[in-house]
This record gives sequence, C-alpha cells and structure tokens, in this order.
Amino acid sequence: MRHDRRRVVLWAALAALAPAGVACGPVGETASVPLGWRSISIADFGALADDGKDDTEAVVRAIRACRGRRGTVLVFPKGRYDFAAGRRVGRGIYQLAFEGVRGLIVDGRGSKLMFAGKTAPFQFVDCRDVTVRDLTIDWAEPLVSAGIIIRADKRSFDVALSREYTGEGSDRIESIIEFDPATRQPTPGGTDIYDCSPFTADFIKGWEKIGPTTLRVRLARDRLMTKGALAVIRHQVYRYNAFSVWSCRRFTLRDVTIRYCPGMGVSSRLTEDILLKRVRMAPPPGSPRILSVSADGTHFAECAGTIRIEDCLFQGIGDDATNIHGFFREVVRIVDGRTVEAKCQNTWIWPPRVGDVLELTDPIWSGRIGWAPTNASLQTMITAMRTIWGRSGRIVAPLLVASEARRSVCGRSGAALRK
Repeated sequence: MRHDRRRVVLWAALAALAPAGVACGPVGETASVPLGWRSISIADFGALADDGKDDTEAVVRAIRACRGRRGTVLVFPKGRYDFAAGRRVGRGIYQLAFEGVRGLIVDGRGSKLMFAGKTAPFQFVDCRDVTVRDLTIDWAEPLVSAGIIIRADKRSFDVALSREYTGEGSDRIESIIEFDPATRQPTPGGTDIYDCSPFTADFIKGWEKIGPTTLRVRLARDRLMTKGALAVIRHQVYRYNAFSVWSCRRFTLRDVTIRYCPGMGVSSRLTEDILLKRVRMAPPPGSPRILSVSADGTHFAECAGTIRIEDCLFQGIGDDATNIHGFFREVVRIVDGRTVEAKCQNTWIWPPRVGDVLELTDPIWSGRIGWAPTNASLQTMITAMRTIWGRSGRIVAPLLVASEARRSVCGRSGAALRK
C-alpha cells in the first residue's frame, strides 16, 4: 500500500557530482521584505552579537513575540550568537522552535549561530510561508573524534587524535569510518561500522582515553582496522538536525550554510512546497574538518507539492545528499468489504493522517477490494466510486491509529479518510 499525498517533483539544479561534494549554479538575487511586515530584533530581547554570552533565552523570547502575528521579520543583527549545551528552553531537544506561525522571515543578516552538545537548532511545526535566510550554523566542538590509527588488533584499536576532533564531552560511539589520510575520502573497501540502534546490532564494546590525545576503542566482534588509516568517529549520527520541518507549507531556506550538526541538515515530514536556494553544507574553508552534517544532507518523508534544490552544495556529509520517500504500508488484514488494516513498517515513519489518500498497489488486491488501482487521477477515482456506490455514497472511511502498534485502518482503494 503506497502513501502518496500528491505527486512530488524534485528540481535539482546540481551541476556536478564529485567526491568532494555536489555544487551548483550561480549566486543571484537579493531578498526583500514584504510591504507591511513588522520587524522584531533579537537585540531588543537581550541577545547581543559577539558578547560571548549564552543567547538561548533571549532568542526564545523573541520567537515567542512572533506568535500570533501574520507577517514578521525576525532579525539577527550581524555577528556571532552562542547557544550553550544543556540550555534548551525551546521545545524538547530543539533550541529555536516555531509552531503555528503564518508569514515569517528569519533574517540572519550574515550571522553565525554557534551551538554546543546534543541539541537541534531549528524546528518548524504547522507553519505557513516561512523563509530562513542569510545565516550560518556551526558547533564549537563537533561530536566527532578523528585521527590516525596507530595500533590495531581484532578486538581493539588506538587512534592518535587530531587537535580539531577530540570528541570532548561525548558519551558513546555510533559510527566509525576509515578514510584515506592523503585524499581525505572514505577508503575503498575500508571499514564502515554503524552502531546506532535500530539499524545495527552492537559492534562497539567501549572506548576510553589512554592518553591526552590517544583514544582506545574496544570492539564487540572481530574487526581488524587498518593501521595508518584516518579513523573518523561519529559520537552522534542522527536526531539533532539543523532544521526539522514538519507539517508546513511553503518553506524556504535561502543563503544558509551548515558547517556541522549532529544529525541531518534538513529533515522534513508531511510538508508541502519546499525551496532550498544556495544552501551550503560543508566544513569551514581551510579547516581540517572532514564532516559537515553527521547524517543525510536532506531527507524528505511523505512531502507534497514541489521540492526544489537549487544552487546548493553538499560536501563532507555523513550520508546521502538527499532522500525523498513515499513509504509503503503492509496490508495485514481485511476487516470487511470496504476496510483493510495496514501497518507502518518503520517505527520512525508517521502513520497516515485524516484526508491522506492510500493506494493499493499489489495486483493480488485486484477485484478483492474496490476496483484495481490504476494511474487515474483522483477525480477519476471519485467518479468511479460514485458510479459504484451512487452519488450519495460516502467516499470516506474510518481511520483508527493505535500508537503502540503503529497501525491504521483505511477504506477502499483511493478513498479519503476521516475520523
């Protein structure tokens, strides 16, 4: 059973694919402020650039002032702003959380936002007409260790850590990748260990500092690392995304740079019409860093409308540059002649929402429930249903979602859903 809310079109103006990254296109237009919109400066709430103080609470107060207003420009006067580890006063793991906003520009004006520890910078939920522009996101201490492997046996290895990648403050290891120290690219055929549930079983038994700049990693299974290889150790792979965009419409990132984050660069779910324009995910110029974002550059799940990725750069990312998913559900039971029960295969995929359209795709359902699905438009499907059920027939069916089992009950092929 395929879940397609609408046809999604990806416009990816990617000029070249190279080992160092993906680069695209020219730099052009300047951004403007819509007439009649109100500006709010974070400085008015106590966030001062370049003062070295924690700006979390001041910026959160400015965000709260944007609520209930239609047409707001949230201004970061140019400079550096610091967000301290463990100072999340926003929503859950998110430092800067926006919900239910209608008409918003977050104008960085060239500012750098520096984060620390396990935290996620931006979250947008149920927002409309949002643009984030002209800012850079980075971490003072990336949750990464890296260095040359100086000793190895089947159950442990030692790494001489580089000054830039010490993994200071990290409490676990989730990934180890061998790089060629000359090319600074993943070693062909080299070791690549993932140890972050639910994707793999336990491979890493533990780790410890055995000297000021030496790390010893103990393995739970036999795995001989390559002496002399550059080991890049990610202490955090997923969860702490730079931008999490859920259930929004018309969302834009423009002239945004992500130097590092301990998760994905952009993670979007159930969002309609997305534009990424001149978004750069890459380590700082001249830096010895290898990674920018720890996981995927962009990840779009069950989105709708148009996804446009223009003039962007993906370099040093820990996984794919982009993923676009429309996930399948498995039909597990026929409830009655008009209803089937389906389940989500992955616990990290949201169940369908009321109003979503589900299509039966396996030929085994032909003639068993409704009529066999085709590539017809929704209007054709509705016309056919009215022909079968009569014009007074209800083109809806109940939706039941059990949170523990992640199951949903949906109606005939192509039928809309309601509570």
